[in-house]
Amino acid sequence: MEWSYSKERHRRETVERAAGRMLAVLRELLERSARERPLLIPQDFPLLALNEQQVDLLQERVPELEDAYPLTPLQEGMLFHTLADPGSGAYLEQLVFEIDDLRPEAFEQAWREVVSRHEVLRTSVHWEGLAGTGAGGLAERAVRAGAP
Repeated sequence: MEWSYSKERHRRETVERAAGRMLAVLRELLERSARERPLLIPQDFPLLALNEQQVDLLQERVPELEDAYPLTPLQEGMLFHTLADPGSGAYLEQLVFEIDDLRPEAFEQAWREVVSRHEVLRTSVHWEGLAGTGAGGLAERAVRAGAP
């Protein structure tokens, strides 16, 4: 990388310090991207007010974390009812099919392809340990976390 600057406006030492800081940031980014599990920070999730401990907790629960975002009001309501009465099955819909001549390998490959294309199929809901402040005081903040 080459730096050019006006000698009438900047001193060489000032530009060298700025270039050194830029180089340090670039080295940190390279180190972060080379890790098996990337280092995530709260700023990686602009829709949530998470601190570093909460980001670490989320990444521990979802090692392949891609993104995290707040629940919609409908999802919050579903979570509330599920936690209030866990055994009710109010939001559980299960279908069972018998399929003749199913090729399990082809089915699995097709399912993996569908999941890779649609992040909603890689979404999970997490709320424990993700307290945030809201208008009503301290409340649990549920988030949807996507992972492959």
